[in-house]
Amino acid sequence: VLGASSDGRFFSGSVDGTPFTSLDFTPTDVQMQTSGATTWTTVPMTLRNATGVEAALSIRFDGSTGTRFALSLANTGGTSRAVELRFPDLPDITLGPDPASLCYAYPAQAFVHGSAPVVVETPYSGRFPTQFVDLYDSAAGWGTCLLVQDKALITKYFGLKKDADKAGLWVRYPTLLGTGLPAGSQMEIAPFTLAMHAGD
Repeated sequence: VLGASSDGRFFSGSVDGTPFTSLDFTPTDVQMQTSGATTWTTVPMTLRNATGVEAALSIRFDGSTGTRFALSLANTGGTSRAVELRFPDLPDITLGPDPASLCYAYPAQAFVHGSAPVVVETPYSGRFPTQFVDLYDSAAGWGTCLLVQDKALITKYFGLKKDADKAGLWVRYPTLLGTGLPAGSQMEIAPFTLAMHAGD
């Protein structure tokens, strides 16, 4: 579904103006738990070349059509850091052999849908009151939905890009320019689910 992205990223961002992707993190452990049909996997990580930035990616799979992802990002250093995050950042999504049949549904206040090239990003607000973006292949008869599960009204922006060959989805989390991510704190990041569905 996600295809082979240009650099293999799953999330991305910047620290003090220096960009990073998920591939710039070094895993330090892999923790797994299973209960019935549900499996949780957590991968703690440290960001190379940025002392004091740590993350942990958690994945929950319960045998349904959706997989839940969560990320923690912590500033363990002694000074505030300017951080911006895209979680997820999925730039190269394809669903079928014909890119012309790759369609999107972007439920902003002015509903955006179709298969034409588009780039749009909207803050979670009255202009974008839902927390999902959908992609579907009209010829193959199936699609995938990105559903964010935020109950704390975290500041974030939902992004969609479609070009002639593929589509991209992201959720962007900025930090305040005046405060950044304070020392000893964690960034507020909402979990999300990627789910498969039949039809459009």
